[in-house]
Amino acid sequence: MDNSETKVERRQLTAREKVFLTVTLLAVIGAGFYTFEYKALTARMAGAQNQLVILADNIKTYQEAFRLIHSQKIGEKIEQRDQEIAALQSDINTIKARMAEKVVDIVRELRRQAEHQGAKMLSLNTRERAVASQDISYKEVTLFLTFESNYQAIKNFVMELYQIPAILAVRDMQMKRTRENYPAIVTSMTIKLYVK
Repeated sequence: MDNSETKVERRQLTAREKVFLTVTLLAVIGAGFYTFEYKALTARMAGAQNQLVILADNIKTYQEAFRLIHSQKIGEKIEQRDQEIAALQSDINTIKARMAEKVVDIVRELRRQAEHQGAKMLSLNTRERAVASQDISYKEVTLFLTFESNYQAIKNFVMELYQIPAILAVRDMQMKRTRENYPAIVTSMTIKLYVK
C-alpha cells in the first residue's frame, strides 16, 4: 500500500495538468487582486470623486452667497432679521406665559373642557419630573386621564386642547368599547404638560 502512495507522489505532472494548475493559479491571483486591490482602489476613487462634487457644490454655494451679499442692500436684510428676532421674542414670551400656569389650574381647565364636551372624567393621575438645563428649568407633568363618552365628545375635547393656556402634548390615546359601557367608549389618554 505504501508503494502505490509513493508512486502517486513522485509522478510527473502532465502538460494538461500544468496548464490547468497555471490557469487556476492565475484565476486565484486575479480574483484576489480584484477583491483586495481593485475594489478598494475604485471605492477610494469614488469617495474622492464624491468629495470633489461636494466641494464644488460648496464653492458654488459660497459664490452665490457672496454675490447675494454684494447685490442686495444690507440694511434691508438687517431690518428683516430684526423683525424675525422680534417675532421669535414674542413666541418665547408666549411660551413663557403658557408655562407660568399652575398645574392645578390646567387640570381644572381640562375637567371643565371635558364636561363642556360631554365627556365624563373617570380618573386623573399625575406624575411630575423636574428638568433642568443650562438655559431653563421646568417641570414635565404627565397626566393619565380616563374618560367615558361618545366619539364626538372625545374628538371635540382633543380639538379644543389648543385653547388651554399651557404647553401640552397628547402622547398616547386609547379607546375601548365594551358591552358594559355600550354605546359609550372609555378613552385613556396621556398628556404631557410643561410648566415652570
